Amino acid sequence: MDPVLFPPQGVLDSGVGTAFPGAVACVWAQGEPLFHQPVGHRALIPRAIPNTTGTVYDLASLTKAMAVGTLLMKAVADGLLTLDEPVSARLSCTVSHWDAITIRHLASHCSGLPAWADLSKWLVDGHPTVAPGSSEARSLIQCRVLDTPLESVPGTRTQYSDLGFLLLGWILEETMGAPLDALFQWVRREFDLKNTSYRRLGLPPTPEIAPTEDCPMRQRVLTGEVHDPNAWMLGGVAGHAGLFGTAADVALWGKVLLDIWQGRDGRLPPEIVRQFWSPDASPSSETTTWRLCFDGVSSQGSSTGQYFGSKAVGHLGFTGTSIWLEPEIDLVVVLLSNRVHPTVVEEPPIKAFRPRFHDAMYKAFGILGR
Repeated sequence: MDPVLFPPQGVLDSGVGTAFPGAVACVWAQGEPLFHQPVGHRALIPRAIPNTTGTVYDLASLTKAMAVGTLLMKAVADGLLTLDEPVSARLSCTVSHWDAITIRHLASHCSGLPAWADLSKWLVDGHPTVAPGSSEARSLIQCRVLDTPLESVPGTRTQYSDLGFLLLGWILEETMGAPLDALFQWVRREFDLKNTSYRRLGLPPTPEIAPTEDCPMRQRVLTGEVHDPNAWMLGGVAGHAGLFGTAADVALWGKVLLDIWQGRDGRLPPEIVRQFWSPDASPSSETTTWRLCFDGVSSQGSSTGQYFGSKAVGHLGFTGTSIWLEPEIDLVVVLLSNRVHPTVVEEPPIKAFRPRFHDAMYKAFGILGR
């Protein structure tokens, strides 16, 4: 079935100039692509450039699910590691608390680590001669993360943490024997992703890439260069951010995972995907929406709006990206934007836009799965 234009286009249009300069939405239902539309502009400065379905976006934290999540599923399926082994079994740690923190704790955001640390500023201030992307930068940052004090006892409190996914990326590299961007080539190949990859520092931007922030620290408009400052300091390749891709690719990745979950596709064992998406996957003693490398639907104020059910999973990205999957009705809804272009705002309008967008998409396409 060819993608067609549906009434939700009006909702998508309403976000231009308020929630984002431009965006691309892509929806699959019942294994078919039904909606794939761009709106607005991919760039505003130094000149306005109209958006297209081929626009490549900085996916930000969708990296956690697409790269780390998929590769962690593969590592578990292949018997290379187990979710309940300690971090200290995989990384050289000098602080004893890593004996009590498991891979599962990291993947479900209940390790006790803080949400974030400005590692790029710490490195620039303390080691001004160290170049972004160098092996020395990586070594210093890894030691800094492993020395980070915990804010809570592992497993007792949920705290969404970029630091946990930095560690997961390094664990995968150590376990699978290659850099994360090289490991991601398996995901690209197996999921047939044509336009999604990490971008190491120094790669020239291509015309299809949407710029992000006019960055005060780097003193340039970031185009084809990861927006996240910690991923930038690590050379553009990290477990928490760094992927660039198109809405079509992100939706296809989601569609394949739904096929695996349903038992229609053998690229990964269905029980692995079901385990990662289970509401009981997190060992946190708190009630939490987090699964393993994916989020679920919160009871109030969810970005999914009113209609996604308790088994839906997805993820958001700081730059204005999202994917939500509804396994029981075979629905994939992707929204990619560069809402941080040209500047980051304190209270982003995309927070109010996302529920309206997802409600409109669910009402238009969710009925197809009933």
